[in-house]
Amino acid sequence: MRILFIHTQYLQKGGEDRAVENEIELLRSRGHEVEILLFSNEAGYGFFQQLRSGLQAVYNRHSYKMTYEKVQAFQPDVVHVHNLFFKASPSILYALHKLEIPVVATLHNYRLLCSNALLLRSGKPCELCANKVFPLQGVIHRCYKSSAAASLAATSFSSVHKLLHTWQQKVDQFIVLTDFAKQIIASSSLKLPENKLVVKPNFTPDIFNSDVKREPFFLFAGRLSEEKGVQSLVQAFQQMPDVQLVIAGQGPLQNEIIDRCAANSNIRFAGNLAQPELINYLQKAQALVFPSLWYEGLPFTMIESFAAGTPVLASKLGAMSSLVQEGSNGLLFKPGSAISIVECVRAFQQTASVKQYNEKARQSYLEKFTPAAGYEQLLTIYKTAIWQKKKP
Repeated sequence: MRILFIHTQYLQKGGEDRAVENEIELLRSRGHEVEILLFSNEAGYGFFQQLRSGLQAVYNRHSYKMTYEKVQAFQPDVVHVHNLFFKASPSILYALHKLEIPVVATLHNYRLLCSNALLLRSGKPCELCANKVFPLQGVIHRCYKSSAAASLAATSFSSVHKLLHTWQQKVDQFIVLTDFAKQIIASSSLKLPENKLVVKPNFTPDIFNSDVKREPFFLFAGRLSEEKGVQSLVQAFQQMPDVQLVIAGQGPLQNEIIDRCAANSNIRFAGNLAQPELINYLQKAQALVFPSLWYEGLPFTMIESFAAGTPVLASKLGAMSSLVQEGSNGLLFKPGSAISIVECVRAFQQTASVKQYNEKARQSYLEKFTPAAGYEQLLTIYKTAIWQKKKP
């Protein structure tokens, strides 16, 4: 099969970029011909450049032309679209539709419903815009980059194409990462047909190593920012001086976190770890603590934790509540509550079945998040998209 990927890269590489790389590598390893058309989100800084970027987010003639020419040259059987915002724009869907190419699109976040893509405002989940065709609340609250103009551009990106029925008519199959995300998207203003919405989680290579021994610490690994809940996490471990916490990552709260670690001997800042180092920490930790305040997509850190046989203690919210089975592969706590995190950690420490947690975490990975599982799901989705395109 010939597959073309289309993706707008993030300025700072993240989980979506990694998911794209994983899928391309997997498909090539199974003998498929795969090429990628990449766009960059470098926008420049002045008012007119920002205005131009906002208009391009809705429809970019140059991206249309690039896509049209790439498809004519490569002649793919199916096109897999990832991030369109902002440089690629939905214009590429019009090029693909004109060429009658089957289209699969992965929704990694809530960009089509929310200007900041997180369904988050003031540190709490917010669904004010989820059911509005043109939600002005995101503009009024300046939800994207704390700017009304930027928020208007981000809102227009999706809303104009809701009115044009682009999302309904120009994509054959939408992939969402969790059952929770499917529920949000299915009941939203996108009004996507049920037969076009399918759950397919991210996958990760197996990292399990039975020779690595557990050590007495809990691990946080992620962006050091408000929406990740790292502040309430630190507050919780300040109340547990007998329990060790390792924090790995970087972000806007980094200096604050470093200062707090210096003041608490049981909390250690490990910095931004390279992938092999992070895997080593995941294999040694008692559990991964994931205190995110937003719904999340499907964090690679969580599925890597399961791959390592490491249980996850997470916020009872969004994707986390879909992935963590209470008392099996982990435990859940109240989002943003240091007290609830303390209670959760203590409950985990007091359990007599830590080994069972390890086994269930590992089982979760083997059942859902392996490359083999991802491959079979991808092929099924591609074949469905091709079949739907051929229907009269």
